[in-house]
Amino acid sequence: MLREAFIEMYTEQDVLADFKEELEEQLPEDVELPDLPKKGSLDLEQVMESDFFFA
Repeated sequence: MLREAFIEMYTEQDVLADFKEELEEQLPEDVELPDLPKKGSLDLEQVMESDFFFA
């Protein structure tokens, strides 16, 4: 169940972008955060095959 929830969480929303947006709302207007890094090529479905996913 953890693996499935992890895959769902990271495919249905952009967690890092959401986090950055929340930070920007809390910071003073003159503070600018750097752009997010480019997404890699990780296949989240591989989590289902990982022996040590939640170790």
